[in-house]
Amino acid sequence: MDNKIDNENFLNELGIKISFYRKNLDLSQEELSSLLDISVPQMSKIERGMATLNVMQLLKLSKIFGISPNNLIYNNVNYCVSGEKAVEEIIIYASNILNISSNTDKKLLKNILEYFHNK
Repeated sequence: MDNKIDNENFLNELGIKISFYRKNLDLSQEELSSLLDISVPQMSKIERGMATLNVMQLLKLSKIFGISPNNLIYNNVNYCVSGEKAVEEIIIYASNILNISSNTDKKLLKNILEYFHNK
């Protein structure tokens, strides 16, 4: 499996979902970027799959869109495994793709994914 291709697919799928939910709420990129405290060009790059978000931005997006973080991250993985291994693989994958380096953010991501995995 080529990680570069998977990373690009993950970011593209994430960007498409963000754009979809933003448009569903009739928000402009300017309005959403303001809510996330990022620039409009950064928002545009995110929606085009050319930039990443941090954990807190993903949580803010989930709250803004009224969906679970699961809808933004977990369902974007191009392969599927079951059980605890699935959660661990997705945490590793999402941490790498989103450049999450802090242990606090990784724990937060793990708690979020485990919560929705067990629902």
